[in-house]
Amino acid sequence: VHELERVAPDVGGRAGGVRNILFSPKRSFLVTYEKWDPQYPDNVHLWALKGDQEGARLYSTSLKGYTSGALPVSIIRWAADESVCVELQTGKGLLLRNGDVSQDSDETSKLIAEKSVANFEVSPTTAKGQTFVSCFVPEGSMVARIAVYDIANPGKAVAETHLPAKVKDAKMMWNSDGTAVLVLANSDVDESGCSYFGTTYLYWLKADGKAQSQIFGSKDGQVQDIAWSPTANEFVAIVGFQPANVTLHDGKTGKLISTLGQSRRNTLKWNPFGRFLAVGGFGTLAGDLDFFDRPKEETIASIRAPLTVECAFGPDGRTFLACTIAPRMNEGNQLSMYRYTGELIFKIDYVPETVEARHEDTGAGARTKTQALLYAASWRPTSEERSADFEDRPASPARTGTKRVKGLPSATA
Repeated sequence: VHELERVAPDVGGRAGGVRNILFSPKRSFLVTYEKWDPQYPDNVHLWALKGDQEGARLYSTSLKGYTSGALPVSIIRWAADESVCVELQTGKGLLLRNGDVSQDSDETSKLIAEKSVANFEVSPTTAKGQTFVSCFVPEGSMVARIAVYDIANPGKAVAETHLPAKVKDAKMMWNSDGTAVLVLANSDVDESGCSYFGTTYLYWLKADGKAQSQIFGSKDGQVQDIAWSPTANEFVAIVGFQPANVTLHDGKTGKLISTLGQSRRNTLKWNPFGRFLAVGGFGTLAGDLDFFDRPKEETIASIRAPLTVECAFGPDGRTFLACTIAPRMNEGNQLSMYRYTGELIFKIDYVPETVEARHEDTGAGARTKTQALLYAASWRPTSEERSADFEDRPASPARTGTKRVKGLPSATA
């Protein structure tokens, strides 16, 4: 266990300290993000966690304007084997460095020269040993676009697609074998006048540039969520106004395989083995949650997990965590654990010892008192060695006298 040094001190009322972290794929390095301050502009620090330099700060850079919470962009990432470190340098592009960020003699030959790149994602390593980087270049004098590069030959994009006008940002998601990427582009403008939430577009691109297609567009309604299977080359999407369509697609072509159902859902979570899929309706929806068996294409159980903010399958693939956390929900914080068959294993409520009046007048106007007690909950990260302790097992047979529904429950009203 190491206590890493605080780089920027507390001065002039400035509250220093780490606000976010990111581990490298093999946990050899840690990137910490502190609040940006013009007096201490270097607020991103890379630390060694293994080897002779264990606990040492290897490199520092800046993410200007960052304060706390979710990162606008992770400016340092690695290839899956940590042989290459990719750093976003504003106004230059993506710098490809040695995995331990040691200096190379000829860095200019290892630059993806997308000067306006705003975000990027590194692919898993393919069966052929290739690693790709997808780049989002926002709209400027030309419309926004996505460009894909092979890090072994960064001089020219191997795949590229231009996005519709007025696209503001894009989320890029690679499949498990690094051969295809999904791009969910968002625009604040909905020229059809059907939605207050703007327009979404979903694109599928092969990493080698040999094929690409638009899966969903403005006429299909909002894309609520997308999730690649962690083990098979396929993905599931929730698209359209509620009740929305839940669709299954072939990852090799992007084409529709089947529509699993139509219901009020907006969240997708696979278990680590790609066998079970949780399909939930949270946020402004009631909290209905289905556990779907992908091989058998049937719903194992349907429950209600109201006010869920974060949720995920555990490493065993058979237990499911659902929690209500601040700041999204500042009261009623709780943590619940379910079996994939729908049974509640336990629930922990986080309730103040004394519940005070909801409002108080401080002299500067009334304010609401918070009852927030739980701010984060997640599964403990599992090492590759420990992951081997868990095995993929099929669902237990349905109870006598009950029959499981094929597909997902549908609610068309």
